[in-house]
Amino acid sequence: MHWDIINLVRSIDNGLFSVYSNRIGTEWEKVYFGESMIVNPFGKVIAKGKDKIDAVVSAELDLDQVDEARIAVPTLRDIRNDLWMKYYQQPRYDSPASIGYQASMDLKSRFLISSAVST
Repeated sequence: MHWDIINLVRSIDNGLFSVYSNRIGTEWEKVYFGESMIVNPFGKVIAKGKDKIDAVVSAELDLDQVDEARIAVPTLRDIRNDLWMKYYQQPRYDSPASIGYQASMDLKSRFLISSAVST
């Protein structure tokens, strides 16, 4: 099922624990199947709810695994910000003018400053 695959890949790509919740039941024509899950940074499901059964899902997280995973699979280190920024367009709803700011900030400068801080 795509639910499992997508959640595993997101955890691996970002090198972090991911918690995915999904309700059960029916609303109008939409059927919700449950199967909430917690995935570690290596893509291993460490806790998962059952199909169509109401449940609380919990797990102990070993936060050292975040560093281990980011060393083993350095996708975040290898991001090409120069290419990514070329194709990024700031959404209109997120523009400084739309949220009440008078001064406008160059998006590229803002991104490069934040990426320099995180490096």
